[in-house]
Amino acid sequence: MRKVLLGGLLVLLVFVAGCIGGQSPGTEEKPSQTGTAFSSTTTESTPPPSETTSSTETTPRQTETQAPSEDWAYQDLSLTPENEPEYSLHRGAISDSGASVEVLLIKGPAKFVKTSANWEASSGESSANNVVFQVGHDVYYFELGPNGVYYEGGRVVGDLFDFVRFTEDKYLGWENGVVRVYSKSLNKYREKRGVMAYAATLINGKFAIVTSIEDNLTVTTFVNGEASSEEYSFDCPILSMHPAFTGDTISGFYMATTCGVYYVSPNLETYDSGIGDSAWIIISNDHDDFGTIVVYSKDLNEVVGPHYSADHDSILHSKPLSVSYRPDAASVSGLYLALARGTKLYLYELGEDGAYHDFGVLNFPYPIRDVKINQLSGNQIELGVAWKEGFAHIVGKPDDFRGEHSFSIGGEITTTGTQTSTPPAQNELGGILDLFTIEKVSFGELWGAKVHLKKTPDYRNVHDWLQIKVYEPAGLPDAYFAFGRYMVHVTSSFKNLVESRKDFTKYDVTEVYELPSTPKDFTFGIYDTSDIFMAGRDGKLYLIYDGERTKEPVGDEEIRLWKPKAYVTWNIDADGVNAMSRGDNNYFVAWKGDKLYVIRYTDDQLYNAEEEGLPEVQPETVSFPEAIVAVYALHYGRGILVRTETGLYLYDPTGYYDYGPGKVYTLLQNVPGRAAFQIYTDDLYVYENGKFLMVSMTSKYDSNDKQIPAVEVYPSTVQMPGVVAFSGMYNTYDTQLAVGFEGRIALYNVTANYYYDENDNRVYFLNLTLDQSFSVPFTPDYVYGEDECYCHVRFHADYFYAWAGNDYYVLFGPKNRRW
Repeated sequence: MRKVLLGGLLVLLVFVAGCIGGQSPGTEEKPSQTGTAFSSTTTESTPPPSETTSSTETTPRQTETQAPSEDWAYQDLSLTPENEPEYSLHRGAISDSGASVEVLLIKGPAKFVKTSANWEASSGESSANNVVFQVGHDVYYFELGPNGVYYEGGRVVGDLFDFVRFTEDKYLGWENGVVRVYSKSLNKYREKRGVMAYAATLINGKFAIVTSIEDNLTVTTFVNGEASSEEYSFDCPILSMHPAFTGDTISGFYMATTCGVYYVSPNLETYDSGIGDSAWIIISNDHDDFGTIVVYSKDLNEVVGPHYSADHDSILHSKPLSVSYRPDAASVSGLYLALARGTKLYLYELGEDGAYHDFGVLNFPYPIRDVKINQLSGNQIELGVAWKEGFAHIVGKPDDFRGEHSFSIGGEITTTGTQTSTPPAQNELGGILDLFTIEKVSFGELWGAKVHLKKTPDYRNVHDWLQIKVYEPAGLPDAYFAFGRYMVHVTSSFKNLVESRKDFTKYDVTEVYELPSTPKDFTFGIYDTSDIFMAGRDGKLYLIYDGERTKEPVGDEEIRLWKPKAYVTWNIDADGVNAMSRGDNNYFVAWKGDKLYVIRYTDDQLYNAEEEGLPEVQPETVSFPEAIVAVYALHYGRGILVRTETGLYLYDPTGYYDYGPGKVYTLLQNVPGRAAFQIYTDDLYVYENGKFLMVSMTSKYDSNDKQIPAVEVYPSTVQMPGVVAFSGMYNTYDTQLAVGFEGRIALYNVTANYYYDENDNRVYFLNLTLDQSFSVPFTPDYVYGEDECYCHVRFHADYFYAWAGNDYYVLFGPKNRRW
């Protein structure tokens, strides 16, 4: 295998669209080395005042086309936070444990959270006592120490996917495919666009930033204000990178690709980790004192902790740890590994056999966003655990963490942030929660609960284009339903509490949105999840860009209430809405009949909206050959997928493909039937005349050598009569299809493949194999479910979400592992 790589440098990086993860210490060897040298192209330029701009030419193998730009040139921006952080410090506790716990709470929720945010040039700098939150466009770095809370504030341009603090003055943000380096003393930043993965490192003593798209890399070093760029390529797509430590300093870097994990030395020799040729991703946002990282393979369902050993001149790694989920966050230090999933933090200890073994479980009341574990001297473990509105710093002996424990928040130690009061409640909401009940249910092998609505709602989340979660469609597992202008949100804690079999009330799992009109359809905005874009039954479109959360007392309980403060309207009587973002532009789309309405706002407009308001921009209108049925926003802003009555089209507002912005591509025609899209896998399922076919999104180069979108169609020849609802899913183990019939819900395993006929032409086919089937006392209007996927329910291998009339169901099934 050809290994053509970048020049001697080291890396600290984040990869695309991933959960911030942790690392795994490696002490078991499976070393394999391949030395490779390769050539590069160097470009230098000099931007003002003493900067260098490195421009990257696009190549035929890149997935997007970038016009020449002023890469790395300085741009002006006030980096003083718009708001001072509002925070408080509390005591905390771990049940049945002597561990010391401090808890930092902020007024949030934060858009982005990261523990251990410092760029660590040497191993001794590792710590678990710091955290970064992004609230709006403000970024706050907090550090908990013996003298209380220390914090720094700054600002960023976009929404963070990663953050690195270099010094009190300088920091880096990776934001929606753009890497930006900020200097507070200069009130300036510099940026590189079109980045699918990046790394910040040192090369021969020079600071460098590596960026990549697919298998192409650009290495830019900065010396005395001059930027010098070199371009390299590798023979398979690069998914993520991370710096390596040798001799107590950064030296070389790791690279996870679709064909394995590699270490690249400063002199550009590549070492194969030997853990397999499958696709791996680095889920660490940090490393331990050995430089160990954590890598994860979806194909193998394994977590491994590799590190390069200078003594062995090879990569050593732990034995693979089998997992049934991709961790939401992870970290490693010495003998200990931490993997977070949902509200649980799983701890592992490295044994003499080189394998990780169960050590302990910590239960948190909130979904964990990031974790840092640190093995301290004196036989102590330090943990930093972060969620959207807080951070816990925990120190204890190993025995304090053995077994299963629960985390809790106690009284306030000191009031270090601005205190806010809750606005008075409005009594008009009093009867909303009386319009539904929550009941336990059991149907044979299925058990769970349902939300029963006493009257027919004006809106239910039964449309798969409501893409709030990563890959669950229709906003699931949350339920949304509206009575008039009040929309009730049953949060995902409903599913978690049902699964735990704990007692709870409707007040524990609901909040209410007060909207300016009765919703016909809605989606959350791009810039802030509190923003709402909706089609009202009054014939208007609304973009709500400012709102507030309050609580209303109802007897001995409280209703959590969200109220709009400012919005823009358009006189468009739309059937549906959606939203997409790419670069600095945000696209709000609505449709009616054969017309698609596209409304564009920039990041700056949305950021300044609360103070300056939003202008009522004129929507662009795009016509299609027939009525629009559904509209989906593709990942990473690759375009807007439009499903009409019998066709499939892609509208490219950003110029992602080579014919520039505003182009409509025809993907399919004369394909009638009901359709459901799985945004995570880019697969559209169509059902017509008792048969399914699957349409897979891809791209190709046309006769003009321009990249355009394309599809591959996989038809099924098997009849499946009586289907009333279905949805495709990305599953931990298999691709599956949830299907609803009259009085029955089922799961089918999906196999899409092709063979070559006698003329050497590809023949595509789709196989659907029944996996599970359950009788139910309802006929679903919408159904979603998974089998063998522990990434959501942890203990149960089967689960379903279903809407049927005025009832919303969360159902769990039997364990069904087939090996």
